[in-house]
Amino acid sequence: MPATSKKTGYGTPRRLDSPVPIPVGVPGNAGDVQDLQLILVETKEELALWNELMLGEHPLGAGPLVGR
Repeated sequence: MPATSKKTGYGTPRRLDSPVPIPVGVPGNAGDVQDLQLILVETKEELALWNELMLGEHPLGAGPLVGR
């Protein structure tokens, strides 16, 4: 039998070529946001945008996320 291969960690997340522009006119409180929509990330471009926002805005960075 072949030796087991141990893969550790996660690959480098897909990133954008440039930073996401600083948003303008965003309310300071989440409750003041109107017409909020959830969008399923389906394309490579959307994934790169998601990763960029997670790396820049989330206290824990881009992951790893748990489950689907």
